[in-house]
Amino acid sequence: MTPSRPQVLRELSYDYMNREIIWFGFSEFLFSVLPLLNLQSLKNSYNKILHSLVGDRETAVAPNVCVYCNGVPVLPQVSTCRHLFCYYCIAANVLADSNFPCPVCNERVNDFTHYNV
Repeated sequence: MTPSRPQVLRELSYDYMNREIIWFGFSEFLFSVLPLLNLQSLKNSYNKILHSLVGDRETAVAPNVCVYCNGVPVLPQVSTCRHLFCYYCIAANVLADSNFPCPVCNERVNDFTHYNV
């Protein structure tokens, strides 16, 4: 018995598999490194650099607005620089970054107290 056509050699392309292996390795690397980074601290550092490049212009702030989220403050707190924050906004940022700067005046927020409306 003889084949009707001669056998043709097929070439396999491994481009797709190579691409999948590279992306899998890259995603595994990111998933192992990202939990080690303090993203809030990186964001605050970026904002500090941006604030220093723009200048020390203090923007006008509404009196009853959180300077971090620009919303109505929930459990209003006042910082050492006398700016108003939501409790969650200031507490989360101070816990994440001990050198948290105020978004308005760039002064380091050391402490905060309850604001009586």
